Amino acid sequence: MLQHHNDDTPMQQYQQQQQQNTDRVTSMDFLDPQSGHSTCRRAVSAEFTHLERDQPRCSAVDMPPPSFAESELLTIQRRQINPRFLEVNENGRMIKWVESSNSKSATGRKADEWEFAGWGSTYFLDVTRADADRASQRKGRTLVGVLRGIGIAGNDVVGSVFYAVGPVTVAARQYAPISLLIVSILLHPMKAIMNELAASLPFNGGAYVFFLNTSAKWVAGIMATLAVLDYMATSVLSAASATSYLSSQFALPSSFGVFPLTIAVIIVFGIITFLGVRESSTVASCIFLTHLITMTVLMGTALVHWIRNGNDILISNWQTPHPDTNVATLIWNGFCLGLLGVTGFESAEGYLEDLKPGAFPAIMKFMWICITIVNAPTTLLVMAVVPMGEVIDNPASSILTLAKAVSSNSPWLTYWLVIDAAIVLGAGVLTGMVGVLGLFERLSRDQILPPFLLIRNKWTGAFQYIIVFFMVLCITLYSITGGDVTSLSGVFAVAFLCVMISYAAANIMLYMNRPQLSRRSATRVPIFVTMTVFGILVGALVGNAVIDPSIFKTFAIYFVIVHAVLLAFMNRVWILRRILKITGAGAIALVPSTRSTPMKDMRQTLDEETLSDSANTGTGVDVGFGDDIKVPTDIVHLKNVGSSSASQRAVAPASDQEQALQTVEQEEVTEESTSSQLVTRGSHRLIKVFNSMLIKSMINSLRNHPVIYFTKSDSLTHLHRAIRYIRQNENSHKGNIRLVHIYRRAEDIPKRLEDNHRFLDELYPKIQIDLIFIQGTFDPDTIHAISQHLNVPKPAMFMSCPGEQFPYKIEEFGGARIIMD
Repeated sequence: MLQHHNDDTPMQQYQQQQQQNTDRVTSMDFLDPQSGHSTCRRAVSAEFTHLERDQPRCSAVDMPPPSFAESELLTIQRRQINPRFLEVNENGRMIKWVESSNSKSATGRKADEWEFAGWGSTYFLDVTRADADRASQRKGRTLVGVLRGIGIAGNDVVGSVFYAVGPVTVAARQYAPISLLIVSILLHPMKAIMNELAASLPFNGGAYVFFLNTSAKWVAGIMATLAVLDYMATSVLSAASATSYLSSQFALPSSFGVFPLTIAVIIVFGIITFLGVRESSTVASCIFLTHLITMTVLMGTALVHWIRNGNDILISNWQTPHPDTNVATLIWNGFCLGLLGVTGFESAEGYLEDLKPGAFPAIMKFMWICITIVNAPTTLLVMAVVPMGEVIDNPASSILTLAKAVSSNSPWLTYWLVIDAAIVLGAGVLTGMVGVLGLFERLSRDQILPPFLLIRNKWTGAFQYIIVFFMVLCITLYSITGGDVTSLSGVFAVAFLCVMISYAAANIMLYMNRPQLSRRSATRVPIFVTMTVFGILVGALVGNAVIDPSIFKTFAIYFVIVHAVLLAFMNRVWILRRILKITGAGAIALVPSTRSTPMKDMRQTLDEETLSDSANTGTGVDVGFGDDIKVPTDIVHLKNVGSSSASQRAVAPASDQEQALQTVEQEEVTEESTSSQLVTRGSHRLIKVFNSMLIKSMINSLRNHPVIYFTKSDSLTHLHRAIRYIRQNENSHKGNIRLVHIYRRAEDIPKRLEDNHRFLDELYPKIQIDLIFIQGTFDPDTIHAISQHLNVPKPAMFMSCPGEQFPYKIEEFGGARIIMD
């Protein structure tokens, strides 16, 4: 809560502190080198603090005459410090220091004056106790527990057994259970890595948010592209796999085949997502529990069949010769493909803000247990019950083959399994949609994607436009492939492995760049363990590329397209600048031909006279692409160029009427062409001017979203690093940076903070840098009140990394970003 420690206002406290600093400046007498008499000069800088106020005044004998450098320094200081007065806004809660003279002016080239953001000011903002109380009562999100949370990502994890067992068996042959067991072993430290990341930065967005708080924003943009590809491929492939299982056992009507049925699955689970996180997670958890029951029945039935029929099939499969005599190679190939069978394991990081406290570690632990007791044991049962040849001939239906073998050719278990597979694989669409909701929400809050995506449905509270957009995207992608999702399988494989690699890389960045950030109850993973996992995952990615080299080519095409769109949103200001430069160059480079003609000379003379008149009378429109270049606003008088020619035609000799007629026709054509060229030239100029003004307006509107940096000290290096980070990473926030210092007592304010702020404000003329003092404490309620007062979203609030002893959780600040140590 905010408390005032005395009856003085913040402005009065700070003025008293400044007056105390000024009182410490003493008067120094210097010897005039010309007259030899002592003269008194006032030191205008508070830096001379080594001179005490009660010291006797110096004399010409005690102090040598000042050097030329000292004299010049005092003169410069005296001229640069201007008196200021206070300006109070209407409600009296924002106090501003205003310069008494307009000595500052935009610097740089005249063509860049439109980019001058204006000079920053110093403010005092009064945040009251009532503001903090209202902030503490703000409404939170609807949170889900362990069971609902695991239902969202768990369906994708446990449903992967339907499409992972067969391909792994083909790659590793009889060693497939060993390969999948190694996958489970690798996921154990991976689970710890993801727990540490979630405990440190529990925000929606997955790897994008982790790199956003530990690295540059362009790196986070790459992670966002990988996540989009992962969610998109997961949704489309899940829907296609679900309909494929149905069509393999049931005869679909000709009017409603696999293609429209896949689109229908995407739409159905999109509607379920539209119900909201709590309702959709309830549906997902029911599907998850149903699938666990189904797999329990299948594995129990297969185990009983194995016991009754003995180990003959297992021994036969174990002794089956394989093309590669290198056992390690077979196990490695099976491991590389087996990693693709745990998709969904990475998805839980995408909706961390929707989980109850402490739910994420339990969700990761339960998913790891499910993978361990389902994938490898099911593969072992397949090896013990189904001959190797049948699995190799039909790897996509290996689980159905197992069901047929253990149910004595009775269709009941097969039908049950087909329906369960269709539902649980379709629920993978829900996993992708919930993940992309968290990612797109964060991208919109970071002002990368359009803000209308944050509009929630008034009945369900879901982000309706994100859901609709992602549904259209998935349906469009499936339509482009024509129903053949083979190419998407490669995109899915590379994107999933890259996302898993990014988590290990993010933990390394967290260890290097944010070592003091609190991990709360999560155990810190040793750096050598993280780097080992990172190396194994990279090796698995390379191994999949060796198995199928075409996947990287397909992935590269999709990655370039998606990342280009994301880069266009991230660098809108840069793109508009390039357009402005190109169109501006075209607007000025209307250079006439070097060939001289009488009509051309006349037109050039009129143009020069018009430009001269416009410059003298002040009329015209500034192009903004050169020194004092003006475009005349009235170009109608240029049409009069042909009038004199017409008057001259009236005196043409009538003796040769035919020749005169031809001459008149030629002159008319020349007149029309000349007039058309002049009008076109002027119109083009006006269009260029209008376009440049429009583009400049768009650039300024994008740049003028304010950003806040909470500063604790007056370190010039620290402040400069923060501003440089914003310049390099925030195209939408370059125009206005607000340095906010929260203090308890006026004497606690760093003495050089305002001076350094003024220096940085003049150093960056294209950025308006304001300094705001707020009395209070740095806590979540104060941050929320500041966000409301200054109308700055919390993702646009930056701060340095808090330490282990910081009393608050980082998620309590609503998404404020950490940009420096």
